[in-house]
Amino acid sequence: MENQFLTQAAIPVKIRNSLLSLAMCDALGGPVEFQQRGTFPLVTEMIENKHFNLAPGTWTDDTSMALCLGQAIIDSKGGIPSEASQAELYVRWRRNGYLSAIDRCFDIGGCTGVALGFWETKPAKALGEVRKKLSGGYSCGNGSLMRVLPVALAFWEDSSKAMEVAMASSAVSHPHPMCQEACAVYVFLVSTILQCCTKQKRMSKKDLLDVLYGYTFKNSTLCDAIGPTSEFTTKPDTEIYSSGFVLHTIQAALWCFFNTETFEEGAIRVVNLGDDADTVAAVYGGLAGAWYSDLLETEDSRSRFWSPRVQRWREQLVKREVIEEIGNGLLGSQLRS
Repeated sequence: MENQFLTQAAIPVKIRNSLLSLAMCDALGGPVEFQQRGTFPLVTEMIENKHFNLAPGTWTDDTSMALCLGQAIIDSKGGIPSEASQAELYVRWRRNGYLSAIDRCFDIGGCTGVALGFWETKPAKALGEVRKKLSGGYSCGNGSLMRVLPVALAFWEDSSKAMEVAMASSAVSHPHPMCQEACAVYVFLVSTILQCCTKQKRMSKKDLLDVLYGYTFKNSTLCDAIGPTSEFTTKPDTEIYSSGFVLHTIQAALWCFFNTETFEEGAIRVVNLGDDADTVAAVYGGLAGAWYSDLLETEDSRSRFWSPRVQRWREQLVKREVIEEIGNGLLGSQLRS
């Protein structure tokens, strides 16, 4: 990790490619979602999602909800989107397929479904109902972590504000403190990467790991999993779980990032963990895209991002223009003081 350095590129390039990377990894992992590790052929290319009868390159709810959150941020015109404005777009996605790859919602997480039921039927009381019904330990899914990336891409200049917005965005459907803090930690890491880029600061993966270990965790269970005494990066893959539990998701995504040397290598490793493969991969993709990406036009044989295979993933991505439109919109959504 000491010799793996952040790829320098302009902030607009990083923002666009980070969101695109989330979608590429989501689409790559979707076909092996729900499948146990080691029970399916190695996935290295976009393939058909037979579970939902989807064409290769089709992204899932992870990308759709991230795009909805991104649009809510864009609509706020430099402000902070309210919980209700975020939920309104999520409800439109579930009901009408808004910002879906195939114009309908074909998959939704359990906690997210329950939460959106409250937002749809009694929006004025929904936040309280979500907090009352979904704050238990059994509700620690990864549904808010998978979509939180746009918060970091819009508010990266102010890490504290980005973390605050991330926790509030989680509370729309996943109010448990562990879910909220996982979102905060994730946007903190992405924000740190973008800040280093704008300063053209040399940063290694070891430096970024030290940033993570220097974070003051409030949730002790999360700290035990990815904090300074966890030694999670040295664990064998048999001790890395890729379930929908938010703790497993963030640990697995970070484990793949810190234990690989290129975007492609990490994406293939994370997808082939199986289980909740699309979501764990999406979380990896957003962070790794921010770290590795550069201009496609500058691609060469030494690139750790635009390899020939990653270029194929990009070309096969369904409705890529929708993702690129939201990415471009986020460029103008920096927080106004």
